[in-house]
Amino acid sequence: MRIIYLGSSITYGSAAEGYSFADALGEMGHPYVKIAVSGTTLAKKANADGTSYVERFESYCRSTTVQAELLCIQLSTNDASQSLPLGAFTAEEEKDTATALGALDYLICRGKQMGLKIAVFTNPPYPSKAYAQLVEGFLRGARAYHPDVAVLDMWNMPSCKLSAEARARYMADDIHPTRLGYTEWWAPLFLRLTEQIG
Repeated sequence: MRIIYLGSSITYGSAAEGYSFADALGEMGHPYVKIAVSGTTLAKKANADGTSYVERFESYCRSTTVQAELLCIQLSTNDASQSLPLGAFTAEEEKDTATALGALDYLICRGKQMGLKIAVFTNPPYPSKAYAQLVEGFLRGARAYHPDVAVLDMWNMPSCKLSAEARARYMADDIHPTRLGYTEWWAPLFLRLTEQIG
């Protein structure tokens, strides 16, 4: 299965010299494109700099012939840390891409229009009420409007609540995994996800 990974520093692998779960799955035989820039957000900001998920995905689609089966989207932690508007999924054709959930809703619909299967993954737990609200809003919206979207909900997954020993081994900080975290912890989860989808 050929996969497009769309995200920010976690998808990029900023604490592992640019190596992430996407690269680990690539080594297992899953061709991929990684559209990931550290610090970027789902939501388009008022002073748009062209780096939001929506803008980067559209730029990629304009610049190349998309040859993939799956679009895998990171539920951005940056939208939460930068206090960007939460928004909501909606049945309306026009999506509010200035909000985190509006932008995600847009990307899901856009991917479906292109014939792509869609997966969305959350971050494992870390201290953030804002991100908890984003996860809850996403799960609620996905159930209502996109029940066909595959979800890897690491935020609520018991196995992703690490012990202090595992956290020291797998995490560079509260948000970013180490290379070992990607290969030993994240990659098996994503491999199961792709097997379930494909």
